[in-house]
Amino acid sequence: MSQGYLFPFSTCEVPQQHSWIAQPYSLVVNVVSVVVILYFLTQARRVSTRLVLISILLFEAWHAFSHAVHIPGKMQINVIHLLAYAVNLGYLYFLYDISKKLPDRWILVTMVFIVMLDIYAFCNLPFLYYFVSQLVLFLVILAAYREILPGSYLAVLVALVILLVLLFLNESKNCGAMMRYAKFPYHAIIESVGVIIFIVIGSMFLTMEKTTIAPRMGACTPHIFPYAPDPLSA
Repeated sequence: MSQGYLFPFSTCEVPQQHSWIAQPYSLVVNVVSVVVILYFLTQARRVSTRLVLISILLFEAWHAFSHAVHIPGKMQINVIHLLAYAVNLGYLYFLYDISKKLPDRWILVTMVFIVMLDIYAFCNLPFLYYFVSQLVLFLVILAAYREILPGSYLAVLVALVILLVLLFLNESKNCGAMMRYAKFPYHAIIESVGVIIFIVIGSMFLTMEKTTIAPRMGACTPHIFPYAPDPLSA
């Protein structure tokens, strides 16, 4: 990706010059993501689940706005980057709240190292580098709690993240050639993968929430798995 790549202006959908909406196709897909996140938010019961979903919602709402309205300069990507930190912090808090355990010290050291690399990349390198560093931080947080992740969610998310990075890499290198072949909003394809990722993440959150919250006489009494069995199940 060239050093001049700047979100959202360089994404592979031709901006509409005489319209209120700069990139309508990417906007529509992002609105779908917002609706998906809102649905999961209405189903959430734990405070930590709601907080992480709200952070994702803010990220995706700003993302959608950025495809609708292009503001000159770097303000939009700067806000996106800060919101990405809020989202990853939300993941970490949610998983801590479920497990009541912090990651081991080497995982924490790894996270700090990734954050340092991300800050360096954000200040000195093209977009793809700090885009990838945020995704790596996300996967490291999940891997730190892999023992409590239900089913094959981690493997599915790793596969989707790899696909997302490959699509971004292809867009950055081949957008011009693809546009010469056919005028198509290729970036909307990348956004569609994002919708799938949000569905998987939201489903994972609700599955973990249901597993760790048991109803007791009309109320919800939390108990943590796998560290503490339900005392009433004996």
